[in-house]
Amino acid sequence: MTRTTKQDNKTKEPSRISKWINGHKPFVIVMAYIFIILAVNTGIPTIFNIFLILPVIALIFLFTSYKVGSVILVSLLFCIYYINEFVNSSRGRPISFMDIYSIKDALNVAAHYSSYINLPIFIHLAIDIFLTVVLFMFLKDLGYDPKKEKPLRIKAALISLFASIHVYALLFLTDIVYVEVPIFDEGDFIFTNGYFFAWYSEYRQSKINPPKNYDENATRWYLLSTEDMPEDPDLQPDNIIVIMNEALTDYSLSYDITYNEDPLPFIHSLDKNCVKGRLHVNIFGGNTCNTEYEFLTGNSLSFMPMNTIPYLQHDLTDTSSIIKDLPGWNNTAIHPYFRTGYKRDIVYDALGFKDFISGEDLAKASGEDNINRSDVNQKLFFGFVARFGDKYRYIRDFISDETCYDITEQYLREKQGKNFVFLVTIQNHAGYMTEYDTAIDFVDNNDGQEEQYLNLIRESDTAFEKLTDELSKSDKKTVVIMFGDHQPPIFYNIFTVSRTDDEYEKRAAQYSVPYIIWSNYEMDWDIPEDLSVNYLSAYVKANCGLGLTQYDRVRLEAAHEFPVLTYNYSMDSTGRYMDTKEALENEKVRDYQAVQYYLNH
Repeated sequence: MTRTTKQDNKTKEPSRISKWINGHKPFVIVMAYIFIILAVNTGIPTIFNIFLILPVIALIFLFTSYKVGSVILVSLLFCIYYINEFVNSSRGRPISFMDIYSIKDALNVAAHYSSYINLPIFIHLAIDIFLTVVLFMFLKDLGYDPKKEKPLRIKAALISLFASIHVYALLFLTDIVYVEVPIFDEGDFIFTNGYFFAWYSEYRQSKINPPKNYDENATRWYLLSTEDMPEDPDLQPDNIIVIMNEALTDYSLSYDITYNEDPLPFIHSLDKNCVKGRLHVNIFGGNTCNTEYEFLTGNSLSFMPMNTIPYLQHDLTDTSSIIKDLPGWNNTAIHPYFRTGYKRDIVYDALGFKDFISGEDLAKASGEDNINRSDVNQKLFFGFVARFGDKYRYIRDFISDETCYDITEQYLREKQGKNFVFLVTIQNHAGYMTEYDTAIDFVDNNDGQEEQYLNLIRESDTAFEKLTDELSKSDKKTVVIMFGDHQPPIFYNIFTVSRTDDEYEKRAAQYSVPYIIWSNYEMDWDIPEDLSVNYLSAYVKANCGLGLTQYDRVRLEAAHEFPVLTYNYSMDSTGRYMDTKEALENEKVRDYQAVQYYLNH
């Protein structure tokens, strides 16, 4: 006869936790499911990443059953993953917190991007579907009853919401949890910390703080002690045309590259009354308005938080600009697309432009009245393409550079006195998989987006040749400054080979575009070959006899030490590339940073 001891009974007795799990298996399985799909779609689900999305999860399950809630949640998370992959493919970087400011502008060009699908996206979708099917099978085997589990589901959702309130207070009202997002490792940061914590961290960095050791009184006296430079009428041209050419890039400036034909033959042939070089910008593949901002204001984004978009985030009414520094000049901005893009209708007025010729204005001038701005965003989801009249030439679905130059020349013919034109083109806008006859094979065995892009910039080169030919016939002294706003989102392609192993010089290759300055009369230019865009307007003013403000002089003094100053990297006067943190230790750069902060806050 076997005797059972008290110790044996204790060993066989299940724990309280085991009892609870056994009694609530559907709930436990759903929690495991949520954890796994968070990991699959949003990176490693760290504790704070989970708590940041927890209120959304709680609300979903508060009002729905396990099954319906799981379908809603997995659909939401997959959409976030897909959008992030799409943005990463088109801009070369993942979604950032600052992108919420440019959603409207992204929709305005959404129809020009082809659908995006690749193997990782397909695998993620398959995993999401598989996990959801497995969840439903488990729930069925366990005899899941929505009515029976409702009290527990509601209780768990309410507890989660209560806990989230305290975590949100900890995160947003204190500095206990703060992680700086690395500039060039955003993708890795997102994967190791989760989307939501990465966006939170970027949000915490988005506030513009005073520079280190900032002294307002000392900065004011420094600025007042800096002499400005008066105008020199003998050097001034009659017309200045600034062309920010959409996505214009010259890969040969940064890479060892071989083409069957030169995509920019005219620009490369220019050698009379012309100066050319590399312009360094802070953006890649998108957010065009940031390059506009740096050129027009002279402010550097390197002094601002990562991914800042001043056009969309800041009031620029009191911001200095090259336009405000030319009070006696006629001035206009031209952009052949919707006037509200990047809030240009508001920003251009704040920066001092008297006229703004937009796509809507072009439609009216051509007798068209079919642009209904109120429903454009809705139509774009269904492939709507904006047209501003049949009298204009379109390349793909955008008004061509050639048409933009014709509009500019017409404006100049109708204006007396001195004229400043700021033209933002759109012909070369992404995406590059749209229907388009690529007449020239620049690269063997390549019918993809690289080939389409190279054919587009050949059109830009031809249009620029036509413009300079026409301006050469004019008796008005005219200066044309053309530069790209950013490189297109096709950087990782088969025909670019880096010339260096230096980390910062590789970054420069990705963030540099060409600048071309041409005049229809003999003119000597004193300007660095490598230059960041925040300095360009000061050099234009200095070389064109437009006079220099105190802020211009401060910028140029910094440029003599660091002609390239961007958020991603900097270069000193000896040509050495480095982390911008090192550049910020330079006295002249610190003066520039302090004055910029003083003038804008």
